[in-house]
Parts: sequence; structure tokens; C-alpha cells
Amino acid sequence: MFKRNKTPQRKEFNFTTEKIFEDIEIIKQDVNQKNKLYLCLDDKLPTVEKQFLNIQEFLKGSDKLEDTAETLQELIAKLENLKHDILEHKKIIEKLVS
Repeated sequence: MFKRNKTPQRKEFNFTTEKIFEDIEIIKQDVNQKNKLYLCLDDKLPTVEKQFLNIQEFLKGSDKLEDTAETLQELIAKLENLKHDILEHKKIIEKLVS
């Protein structure tokens, strides 16, 4: 007739902020305890979702394209300078030949 409530109930957390900070300071003094704490925290970190990895790869590719575009612009400027120099040398040679 009555269904059991299946929503989880929160447990009371009786530590004060000061007590938590004291415990962390104590843990920091012991290397083994500190490493255990870091391992526990690493286990609790959310995994990076695949879509975020794809975005990161896209951004890396965009950066590479931007660098390549800058390199090409520099090469175009050098080619323009060479073209200008060649035309100047051509005029000088034509004057010498005629």
C-alpha cells in the first residue's frame, strides 16, 4: 500500500570548519597520509568528457593553423620583396644591355 521512500537521506556532518582545517594540517605533516588524501581526491575528480577532449584538440588545431597562416604571410612578404628586387635587377640589366 505505501511505498518506501527511496530518496537517499543526507547524513549529518558534525565537523566544524576549524576541525577540518586542523585535520588537514595534521595530514600534511605525514607524507603517507598526504599521498592517501591526494589519491582519494583524484578518485573523486570527475573524468573529462569526450566532447571536452574534442574541443581541446580542435583548439590545438586552430592554434597550429594560426601559426601556419602567420608563417605563410611572412613568406608571402619575403616573396614580394624578392619580386621587387628581381624587377629592379632586371631594369638595371636592361639598361646595361641597351
